[in-house]
Amino acid sequence: MKKLNGMRIGLSPLERGIPVEFYINYAEKNNLKIVKIVYFAFGPWNYLKNIIGNRFTSIKVHIDFILSKLFSFNNHYERTKMYQKFAPCAVGIVFLKNG
Repeated sequence: MKKLNGMRIGLSPLERGIPVEFYINYAEKNNLKIVKIVYFAFGPWNYLKNIIGNRFTSIKVHIDFILSKLFSFNNHYERTKMYQKFAPCAVGIVFLKNG
């Protein structure tokens, strides 16, 4: 739910979600194996996709995947500098239960 000013209730203005390191530590503590980590939703590309519109959907998905993979090293929890914004905004993690 959002307030009238666009902020979500109960979150700070710089809320970034749960850091990837939390999930990696959680997997180690709970006997889970991480099968795959996929980064997606490349930050600057999201703005360009809105400008382009609904055309070329499959190409946009491939470009997003490639850019996210290339810039996955640039993963910061709080992005305060401009170069930090050139990074994927979301992550998908697949766990496998050991035992």
